[in-house]
Amino acid sequence: MKSLLLSLCLVACGPTPGPVGPTPGAPDAGPPGVVTCAAYCAHAAELGCDQGRPTPNGATCMQVCDNVQTSGYAQMDLRCGYSATNCSAIDACER
Repeated sequence: MKSLLLSLCLVACGPTPGPVGPTPGAPDAGPPGVVTCAAYCAHAAELGCDQGRPTPNGATCMQVCDNVQTSGYAQMDLRCGYSATNCSAIDACER
């Protein structure tokens, strides 16, 4: 009886699983429910939208996104843009 109780305790008190990593193929996935600039930019580029291309001055989408998100003055709605199915929908997210 003692050995059964000890065995159950050892099984129940075993090591806890580590954190689950991003889904393979997901573009720079952040925490669950959070869309990163990398994911937003990859999606915009995949759709062929202007947001996914460099600016006329050569700034990349990642640079623009990071600058806006850290500016303290404005925020891009990354989740809205990431869920958009076309460029017009991404444009609508920015209004």
